[in-house]
Amino acid sequence: MKKLFTVFILSIFIFSAASCSIYREDTENSLYAGWASSDITPPLAVELAGANYTRNSEGVESTLFVTALALSNANQTEQHVIASLDLIEVDCAGFINEVRNYISENKDRAEGLNLQNIVLFATHTHCGPRLAEWETPSGYVMGKAPEGGMGATEYRKYITPIVGETIISAWQNRERSYLSSIQTKSGFGWNRISVYEDGSQVMYGSTSVPGYVGPLSVNDQNLNLIYIYNLNKELKGVVMGIGFPFQTCESLMQINADIMQPIREKIGGDFHVLPLISAAGDQSPYDLESSWQDKYGGSRILMRDTYGRTIARMILKYAENGEALKAIQQKTILSSSVTTANTYYPVELHALRLGNTAIVSNPLELYIDWGIKIKTESPADLTIIGQLSSNTSSQHHGLGYGPTKKALDGAGYGGNNNILSLEDINLLVDTSIDLVKGLYP
Repeated sequence: MKKLFTVFILSIFIFSAASCSIYREDTENSLYAGWASSDITPPLAVELAGANYTRNSEGVESTLFVTALALSNANQTEQHVIASLDLIEVDCAGFINEVRNYISENKDRAEGLNLQNIVLFATHTHCGPRLAEWETPSGYVMGKAPEGGMGATEYRKYITPIVGETIISAWQNRERSYLSSIQTKSGFGWNRISVYEDGSQVMYGSTSVPGYVGPLSVNDQNLNLIYIYNLNKELKGVVMGIGFPFQTCESLMQINADIMQPIREKIGGDFHVLPLISAAGDQSPYDLESSWQDKYGGSRILMRDTYGRTIARMILKYAENGEALKAIQQKTILSSSVTTANTYYPVELHALRLGNTAIVSNPLELYIDWGIKIKTESPADLTIIGQLSSNTSSQHHGLGYGPTKKALDGAGYGGNNNILSLEDINLLVDTSIDLVKGLYP
């Protein structure tokens, strides 16, 4: 039976400026931006997410973080907070509601913040804990506590105040700011679904066997960057839109932030980096036409570090050569919208417009062809999609994949275990497109 639900497109807004001097004139539409990051590494052993077998963590290889960015105009009539977590997913067990409730209980320290304008994202690391325990059809309990360790529910309760405090800090840290957008390439990110002459599709399928036709769709190696500066032209943080999930270390046994670890290490503490994974349900860090085992000597850590350091150098390049400052935008426009739709499960969508750049959330692991549809039909110069976003659903796990008809017909992994129907997925995509179009009168 169909359930009625609301798709929220909250606080859609645009901020930009011509120069530092213009920003010193305190106008109603001036941009205020604040950043904060916190450690969300579990203090005890956990079951690591992302595998169909039990992997209990054996120590910590790298720290997990939540990074939050709070945005508003001068009088806070337009506002939004986006936060990215080094986790496999955040769309489960009503986690966003628990975070909002925590902030509500501390509203005296987050004055003026509309809790519905908060959205979370996940990087999809396969070396972090789950947020909920749930039983598979075979009777196996996912997310249960290892001996002497911490279960998924306990971990969620542990990080809820940490995430809440990080968002509060970002809100409190807002200062007059301006931004610019840069489009470039990472050189990484490949389609992971192999298609064969008989019509079958296999995730990570061999490309060297007879009957191999090619990948299901294109590769996404785009690297989209939003640089945010304060009035003194100090870079405070970067929103990074990238086309593949962070799972180079997916079979390792230690807690691991994956590609974000070398990015943070290379950049240091100079500024924050907030990652948004694009429509990447059929994308991966592996090039199926060349062996990563041969290229990196079988070392997932070496592969991770190579990717992360390369991406960090790209981020630093545009900051250090002045191109990001040269791209500062010219004027400020503010708008907002809310819409309602019907589908099988409750879904919350957020859309933001920042200058000539739009950001759209989606809780699914959305396939790239859907992402291309959103981007090509968007009137924004640059559209960044953030998948694996938070949702108000009380399910114990996320909504899963958002495959295309072609993927469903092939019945490969991701095309045979989705929760939403093709009709529902199309509705979510069309809703995002319509809302972004509505920002351009």
